[in-house]
Amino acid sequence: MSPRKLFPVVVVASLILPLYLFACHGNRSGPSEISELPASATSGALTFGAESSLVPVIAPVGRMFSAYYPSARLKVSGGSFEELFNGFLRGDPAAMLVEGRLSGVEQSLLENAAFGYRLEPVAKGALVCIANRRGPVESLTSGQLRRLLSGGNASRRIVPVVNEHDVVLQRLLSERVSGGEAIHVRTVSGDAEVVRAVAGDRNVIGFLPLESTGQEVRVSGDSLSIRIVPVSPDGASAAVSPSQDNVYKGTYPLAYIIYYMYRKQDPLAAGFGAWLAREGQKGIVRSVLAPYRQPVRTINLK
Repeated sequence: MSPRKLFPVVVVASLILPLYLFACHGNRSGPSEISELPASATSGALTFGAESSLVPVIAPVGRMFSAYYPSARLKVSGGSFEELFNGFLRGDPAAMLVEGRLSGVEQSLLENAAFGYRLEPVAKGALVCIANRRGPVESLTSGQLRRLLSGGNASRRIVPVVNEHDVVLQRLLSERVSGGEAIHVRTVSGDAEVVRAVAGDRNVIGFLPLESTGQEVRVSGDSLSIRIVPVSPDGASAAVSPSQDNVYKGTYPLAYIIYYMYRKQDPLAAGFGAWLAREGQKGIVRSVLAPYRQPVRTINLK
């Protein structure tokens, strides 16, 4: 693949993602029986949206909910943020995951809508910087990242690369590193291409979401060529890796909150949100993401 030209990326709320579906297992009732059940916080049918990289993370958590409540049938639908958000405004899906904060335009559309909604913080994700093991980048500070992404790196010795379709990642990079300013990066056609670009050039660094980094590196077969770059919030502090504990504690500078947004008048969407924010944190802990809060532990005294 020939290299793309470097250009500033204008962050917009849309990205193209494949469609994923899952049906929760352990349900004792068939689909037709479920659809006929009266909707409640623990019964009925619910479709909720998530970006493709989050689908493998949230699908097992959805199956946990169905195991708790066999009369509830959940389905997760993957798509671009723009598709999911516009669908949410129309009522399908009735809930969705949101990485980071909504934009002012999105908040305005929701405030002017004829329905109530709620944003429930349910997990913490992170942007992960990867580099070639033979390259010069072993760690970075937030200030160094800001200069690399601002276009102020005159020599362009270190070239940042991102997935051109992952506009949410680009928006989060802009917010977390560049204070909302446009970022200057090279773009490639997918996460796998980000890994290949880093593995093939010692002067390239790449950015991926935490939930897909390990999988993409493993599938590429380039794990021996790639290092995860720890980041320091300032030059005085030690660089921190994006471990689950560091992301949870907030010591990793590129962490962000993942929200579950749902329509208040949908009882199952609200019920799943309440469960996800409490008991469902156990499922988040078992994933690569960090929980938003420590799971509740029950001790049985005999």
